[in-house]
Amino acid sequence: MKKAVVVVIVLAALLVGADLALAAVAEDRLAQEAREQFELSEDPDVTIHGFPFTPQAVGGTYQRISIDAEGVPVTDVLRELDLAAELRDVHAPLPDVLRGDTDAIVISELEGTVTITQDDVGRALKLPELRIDDATDELTGEGETADDAGSGSDAYGSTAGVRLAATTDIAGERNVEVVAYGLIELTGESVRVGPRRLEFGTDSGTVEVPDEVRNAFLPQFETTIDPGNLPFGVTPSGVAVRRGALVVQGEASDVRFGQGA
Repeated sequence: MKKAVVVVIVLAALLVGADLALAAVAEDRLAQEAREQFELSEDPDVTIHGFPFTPQAVGGTYQRISIDAEGVPVTDVLRELDLAAELRDVHAPLPDVLRGDTDAIVISELEGTVTITQDDVGRALKLPELRIDDATDELTGEGETADDAGSGSDAYGSTAGVRLAATTDIAGERNVEVVAYGLIELTGESVRVGPRRLEFGTDSGTVEVPDEVRNAFLPQFETTIDPGNLPFGVTPSGVAVRRGALVVQGEASDVRFGQGA
């Protein structure tokens, strides 16, 4: 009896190991294809979700596949973009996956995102050590508010509130925090950063900013950033603000993996 139990355990371990190995081979093959499609210098991380893998492979349908690439350089300014794609209900016969026939892979639902880090935004604005945060609950100026879907939700709106902060020396005061509140807005495939309100923060508290000072500083926080194509060439449909980053999102259906970026 004990021998039978041991045999069952060994067989189960072998089957699990074989399943994981087959999944790793498929993930590696998809990563190579994604690297080419997205024009990356290195293979992205690919995860085929769901266990066991073998039944999905035999059926040729995968519930969810994640593709992530971090620190992708696009220009001298945008050096640290993060690309991500969530693929759901993917139809991909295993033989096609293993031989790299990406035109045969059909994605029923796709969400692609590009994350622009605050370091990249700081380079675009020439403001080193820029800090970015959500400002949905803050006044963005002129009575405007961001789309409710712009932050804190799975749905992305066309605008989102943003808080931009940088530290500088002003009129003899050292380490003054300059904070701009405004909106980011999707304009075509670019993200426009539009500051609306300004305040200074010191050790003694917030300082009211005269109009002439406000008018002089606000343009320093204004820019338009083109992060390039979303994964699989998805058309951007919304923006959001996360701590330390701006995010551009797009969704599509019935996309072929071979469409590329």
